[in-house]
Amino acid sequence: MTQTASEVQSFTWLLANFVRATDGVADAVAVSSDGLLMARSAGLDRKGRSGCPRSSPD
Repeated sequence: MTQTASEVQSFTWLLANFVRATDGVADAVAVSSDGLLMARSAGLDRKGRSGCPRSSPD
């Protein structure tokens, strides 16, 4: 099964909307059943690193 560009874009939009609308969520990823990356929120790079700094615990 292959994904079209519009399906990927829609799924990426869904993840971005989830991150924006859900308190406490900074980033999100979606993977297939075999573990392949399908979509990620804009705050993550390809290796899963966040672009925003995390606060350190006290």
